Amino acid sequence: MARHRPTHVNDNRRRFLGRAVAAAAALKAASATGQTLSAAASRGSAAEGAASPAALAAVLPRPLAQLTAGQAAAVKLDGFVRNFLPGVTQLRLRANLVENPMAANLDRARSIATTILTPFESQFGEFSFDGRTLRYDGSPFPALSPGASAARLQLEATNLSFNEPSAVVVSDIAWIVVDTPLARIKHGLDDWESFDAVTRAVRGTASAGSAPNGRTALIGQTFTVTPGMFSEGYQTRLGAPVATIEFPCTVQAADPGRRPVFRSVTGRRDIVQIEAQQLPPIDGEVVLQDLVIRDNRAWYDSGEAGIRIKDRFAGRSVRIERCEIVRCQNAVAGGTLGQTLRIVDCRVVDCGFGDRAHAFYLAPEWLEFSGNLVTFSPGNRLARAHLLKSRALNARILGNRFVMGDCPGSYLIDLSNGGDVEIGGNLLHYGPASDNSSATLVSFAAEGANADFGPAPHTLSPGRRFRLIARNNTLLSEFPGRTRFFVIHDLTAARAEGGRTSTFPTELVIEDNVLWSRGLHSMAIRSNRNSSPPTEQDLATLHARNRQLRPGDPEAVDWLRRMPKATESNSAGTYAARRFTGHTDLGTGSHAHAFNARGAG
Repeated sequence: MARHRPTHVNDNRRRFLGRAVAAAAALKAASATGQTLSAAASRGSAAEGAASPAALAAVLPRPLAQLTAGQAAAVKLDGFVRNFLPGVTQLRLRANLVENPMAANLDRARSIATTILTPFESQFGEFSFDGRTLRYDGSPFPALSPGASAARLQLEATNLSFNEPSAVVVSDIAWIVVDTPLARIKHGLDDWESFDAVTRAVRGTASAGSAPNGRTALIGQTFTVTPGMFSEGYQTRLGAPVATIEFPCTVQAADPGRRPVFRSVTGRRDIVQIEAQQLPPIDGEVVLQDLVIRDNRAWYDSGEAGIRIKDRFAGRSVRIERCEIVRCQNAVAGGTLGQTLRIVDCRVVDCGFGDRAHAFYLAPEWLEFSGNLVTFSPGNRLARAHLLKSRALNARILGNRFVMGDCPGSYLIDLSNGGDVEIGGNLLHYGPASDNSSATLVSFAAEGANADFGPAPHTLSPGRRFRLIARNNTLLSEFPGRTRFFVIHDLTAARAEGGRTSTFPTELVIEDNVLWSRGLHSMAIRSNRNSSPPTEQDLATLHARNRQLRPGDPEAVDWLRRMPKATESNSAGTYAARRFTGHTDLGTGSHAHAFNARGAG
């Protein structure tokens, strides 16, 4: 049944659309006569002054363009940026989300909007502007309230620097009316508008943190989520996580072909948190399936995550399957002793940037990471960290694709404190633009005991072992300098159980891998940091059962265009079937899953 809207809202919408039509007519008339946009306006803009070599012309009444969330559009704005110099003029889009832009007092709406400024350049990649055309790819858009929210889209342009306030010119260019359906959580005949509401149903009248006395039969059940969106500001308060899951359950899309979207408005908090915030910890597994989690990567380095596993969920397991995580500071972060974390058949695009965020930053006791695609869009200059950073005691990393692209990233896999690790059947593709002086694809135990267990000075977690098996991987490096495919760090570190140990693996097997690099390379390096000064030992002769292609090898060049095929026999056993074959985007078990968000891959 259609949602009822009050008559005054519809009247306001008609008035608002009328102003949009008038603006569009002015824009069309200006284009037809060759006038500048400001000449068609009833008055010009102060932005046309000499404050910046690049200036924006303004048309009143605003907006210049009326866009509708969910409907792709391209709007010609030729001449809107004056003195545009390709390669010199910098353009940046941003938006203010507005509670009720249909109100007659639009100036008041704009003043409200400034309190929740959200920059588009890093936050929302579905908009672009090249100096001529504003494009919107039609992706769903977050709402502050149903049917009446909007975004005021603005453009900043400068020929100097955005860090100099006097050089930045800001002007409105569009409003986006938001009418994205709101997702609902369903179980049987019941449904809820938020996960907080589900938790209240389970808790009943019990106080926070005490044993629940409400609908405890919901614990461990499967909840389906209807197509639509959860966003902070409507289902939750601004600045709060979009969803907090506090007890074991399965959360899955009601229709995997129309995945529900969990999206941050401000970018300042985790989107999904798994923790026992209101309820005491309850044994069992949390499962997330076929969800889209997007956009908490604002212009500050706060280390937030698309999915955060909090310490208070210690000892409970989490499984994340067939999810799509896009433009988050960390895609998934957290984990602790006693916990198993399984991440399977997920697609992760443009996650990980800054000093405290990685595409994945994980620390469970057991990590199973398989069939995932982790990649970056062309031209992404924000991602500077690792694609997978793991402090897990035990890890199985099988059948994944890690692609750095042209971002200035660091390691592809960083096993910070070592552990019992198997890496098999993966494609690891290092890009040409890393900020590092040399490329490292896999790093083992680079931090020793640092940040591992207990307060500083840290010790190695109880039971941590050191074993590394790497078989049947394809490792490609386009880095022009030196590439080190595996770097194994030999450090002396204190154990939580007492005593000290070396982090160098007691069992180290690197076999049946295919290696290619554009520049000089070392297959495996032992970095002895106990000596002064530190020394390095090349381990290639000890691990010779690997195939190394030459830079000019036609087959190697072809492999950069497509996924490699495992044609030769090897001793990788079950890993042989898990090598990427080029037939699917995600590899093992994922050929049936279609992912639709804008971005690489």
